[in-house]
Amino acid sequence: MTNSVLPVNSSTPHSPRLIAKHQSVSEILSILVFIIGVSVLVGWIFDIPSLKSVFPGLVTMKMNAAIGFILLSASLWMTQSKRAGNPATQKIARACSWGAILIGALTLAEYFFGWNLGIDQLIIKEGADAINTPHPGRPSPLLVMNLVFIGMSILLMDARQWRGINPANIFLFPAGLISFLTFFGHIYGVHYLLFSIPGVTAIALHSTIAFILLCFSVLFARPARGAASILVSETMGGVVARRMLFQSIIFLIILDYLINMGLRMGFYDEARETVIHNTFLIAFFTYTILATSRVLEQTDITRKKTEEVLNEKSRLLTNVINSSHDYIFVKDSGLRTVLCNEIFAQAQNKLPADLYGKTDIENGWSAELVKGNPEKGIRGFEQDDLAVLTGKVIHSDSDLGNIKGEIRYFDSLKVPLRDDSGNIIGLIGISRDITDRKRAEAERDRLFKLPLDMACIAGTDGYFKKVNPAFTKILGFSEKEFLETPYNEFIHPDDRQPTQAEVEKQLKGGLTLDFENRYRCKDGSYKWLAWKAVAVLDEGILVATARDMTENKKAKDALIEAKNRAEEATELKDKFVSLVAHDLKSPLTSLIGFLKLVEGENVEPLNEGAKLVLKSAIESGRQMALFIDEVLNISRLRTGQLKLDMQFFDAKYLGEKMVADYSYLAGQKGIGIKNTIPENSRIYGDRILLSEAIQNLITNAVKFCRAGDNITISLAEDDKTAICVADTGPGIEQKLLENLFQYEKKTSTPGTQGELGSGLGLPLAKDIMKLHGGELMVESGIGKGSRFCLKLPYVRPRILIVDDDPQFRFLQIINLRRLEADISEAGDGEEALAALAKELPHLIITDIKMPKMDGLELLKRLKGTAEMKDIPVMVVSGEYGMEIRDTVFKLGGEDFSTKTIDMDDFIPRIRRFIG
Repeated sequence: MTNSVLPVNSSTPHSPRLIAKHQSVSEILSILVFIIGVSVLVGWIFDIPSLKSVFPGLVTMKMNAAIGFILLSASLWMTQSKRAGNPATQKIARACSWGAILIGALTLAEYFFGWNLGIDQLIIKEGADAINTPHPGRPSPLLVMNLVFIGMSILLMDARQWRGINPANIFLFPAGLISFLTFFGHIYGVHYLLFSIPGVTAIALHSTIAFILLCFSVLFARPARGAASILVSETMGGVVARRMLFQSIIFLIILDYLINMGLRMGFYDEARETVIHNTFLIAFFTYTILATSRVLEQTDITRKKTEEVLNEKSRLLTNVINSSHDYIFVKDSGLRTVLCNEIFAQAQNKLPADLYGKTDIENGWSAELVKGNPEKGIRGFEQDDLAVLTGKVIHSDSDLGNIKGEIRYFDSLKVPLRDDSGNIIGLIGISRDITDRKRAEAERDRLFKLPLDMACIAGTDGYFKKVNPAFTKILGFSEKEFLETPYNEFIHPDDRQPTQAEVEKQLKGGLTLDFENRYRCKDGSYKWLAWKAVAVLDEGILVATARDMTENKKAKDALIEAKNRAEEATELKDKFVSLVAHDLKSPLTSLIGFLKLVEGENVEPLNEGAKLVLKSAIESGRQMALFIDEVLNISRLRTGQLKLDMQFFDAKYLGEKMVADYSYLAGQKGIGIKNTIPENSRIYGDRILLSEAIQNLITNAVKFCRAGDNITISLAEDDKTAICVADTGPGIEQKLLENLFQYEKKTSTPGTQGELGSGLGLPLAKDIMKLHGGELMVESGIGKGSRFCLKLPYVRPRILIVDDDPQFRFLQIINLRRLEADISEAGDGEEALAALAKELPHLIITDIKMPKMDGLELLKRLKGTAEMKDIPVMVVSGEYGMEIRDTVFKLGGEDFSTKTIDMDDFIPRIRRFIG
């Protein structure tokens, strides 16, 4: 983009400051002339010779001339720019000018036609002995001609210029010429310049001075127009004119006057007068040229620096407006583009420079968009632009523009552009493309008309801005009632505070997806509404939809009530089952004991039939006791009586115990059982409950396997926290697998030797795994055996080392790396408690002697707190003695060691606690 400067309404850059200064001078000069005229008038009224002729023996200023000066100066004073806007004042000003012109015209008619109209002696009669006045009271013909010329100049000051010439200057030039001729005649005593011709009145000295003042006053009244425009120009010519013009005139007048006076007084002859005159002229013009050249040089340097600054600012302005995504443009008073950014030009596939100096239509905008089309509801650009040029600020959010062939909507702001004097010289416009927003608003309005859900727009001031028809249909109020009433008044009193909290969350950038409250209906009832809402923070509004959930709420409340009744019934049933099972187990155990006692008595041997019956009774009692144990375990799980005792332990030894416990039972059926879990296979869980779950899996496998089958206890290959029990038995049918872990489904079948089961073992094992946060998985198929896996969550042990010696802590951390544990550290007991408040470890290793809080105090705090009393604590001290050791164990410590640690002994001791 090329640099552009908005022009004023002239081809020459004028200085508003200089214009105002010259206009002030014009006003002062008109006042001086008015004072001269009034003084002469007073002189005639009171017969004061000095006021009429200035010096004795000089021509008097005539009464008509004084009146003419008063009229012209008054007219000139009233036409100054600050009073030019008052029509009444301007009428009076024109009347004064015409009055002066009439005096001059009538007096000229008396001279040319020999008339005596009586206007010369109309007010005050002048004596016949008046100096250089053939006709008493009649002004000089040149004086009255000047009245006409200057009067016409004042009337034509604001007339339209012709080829750059101000019509006022045409009349002003002869008036000035006559004024200076008569002035120099008085100065040099050249009487023929005063027109001392028989029958013609001469011009008085103060009349000449008054005309000169009037000429300059007219010239400076409109300094930007005509001959004086160079004096208010900011160009080099203006600088030279202001510097040389007036000082040259004054110097030449004074020089000529002094030289002429010396010649008249006989100081030198005409030849020497010429030499002196030329010498002074050469010296003066040499000084003037050099001084002016110096000023021009300094001005040129300043101009170049100013141009550099302006160019830099122009480049900065260009970069700034080009970085904007808005359309920025500047137009002059003729609505021609003089500045714009690149995005504005690209809208017409042009460069900014292509648009400069042209109107919108010349730049390719359609006449319909520029001029407007009322039939289509299009308000044109030009209508707003012309309004801005009158001083208005125009903002519109519905301007249309054709951007690369597509009609788009714009939000436009146009403001007047003023010069330093406050005059409007153009306009500045900024337009933002809001087409997408308009389309979104139109889409939003369409959505508002959908009758299914309630939709609204609410302001942060607590009022609805818009509601859709569903609002009025569901709640019964009119749209006007919704918009004029704070929405808080529609909300149930108990729901107002939560609703306000939800609104505040929205205003902080939150999102409402499922918020419920109650809204009042027209009939006084309330409906439950489920809200979804989002805040549009830059617009200060909330956009929300609501669905009537009243019926759903009633149904949900009914379901909750039914669920609560069912849970209460289930809880009562579980308590009943637990009570019955507990009460049955005690007599059943006694019955089995008595049967075994009978079986073992040798007092009276039983026959084979009786022995068989007795054996069957004992087996049935044992089966019933096992069933009751399982029912009790299930009841404890269901009622929450069973709590997990979580700890790390080695799964290998759990597997070894299971093999030891069930090798005899498996061996009776010729079934092999082995444990392949490797050593140091760490798991985290309740050892007793996991043992019970594995027992159920193993007894199930023994029940269905035949002689020659094998049972293997192992870890899953892809998951070291999953303990698996696999067998090579007959497998399980697919239809049974689906219901295998459900209490209410009967899936138990007799074993290979007719063994019976309760069918509760596998569901119980499933519940045990759920309690651990794990799961029980099964893989099986007919003829492929079965594989059950108890999958536990992976937990990495956390160890806290508490010691005031950082080197000892570092050494322990290095030695404990092999344990695959997360290790943290603290410098004393207080730091340890702060760390425990954030996260509990699985093991604490602490020193005794530490600052702030020692190890014994820490141990006492830990074991006295319900949350931390079960965390194992190993005390490692630099001191050793039975007394300190006993103190540690009395306070609840789980282990004690000295700081002379043997890691081969220390690591296994740690594994006791973390596996």
